[in-house]
Amino acid sequence: GDLHYSARPVPPGSLIIHGAKDETVPLANVLDWAEPQNLPITLIAGADHFFHRRLHVIRDIILQAWGH
Repeated sequence: GDLHYSARPVPPGSLIIHGAKDETVPLANVLDWAEPQNLPITLIAGADHFFHRRLHVIRDIILQAWGH
């Protein structure tokens, strides 16, 4: 990816959610950042950077991950 900013590592077990149509932060950048940390990424199909009309999908992912 073409990374023009620094993103710090996150704790193991962090939930990474990315919109497939994010034009602000390209998926390639997220993959490059996540790979050395061995982080899985949950990709939301059709979602932009702000997850317009996809917030319910994120809610369900978080609730499932937290066991609710």
